[in-house]
Amino acid sequence: MVVPLLLLVPALAVKHDQTELRAGCSAGDEVVSTLAAGTRVEVRYAIADGSNCVSVAALVDGRRVEGYLAGDSLT
Repeated sequence: MVVPLLLLVPALAVKHDQTELRAGCSAGDEVVSTLAAGTRVEVRYAIADGSNCVSVAALVDGRRVEGYLAGDSLT
């Protein structure tokens, strides 16, 4: 018998104002958007290379943006 498993993930938000959401994990990658402190994000996945980089999606001015930021910039 298969039992459905419900995982409850707490809502995550950006810690600091003007957090840069980038097109990639590198500091030299293009800035896709700048996120305000408290902006809620959906973590899509984490990069498993030890870089602490996560792929996220957020709503900015009513538009969905996707990019990467450091996992420690979230609360």
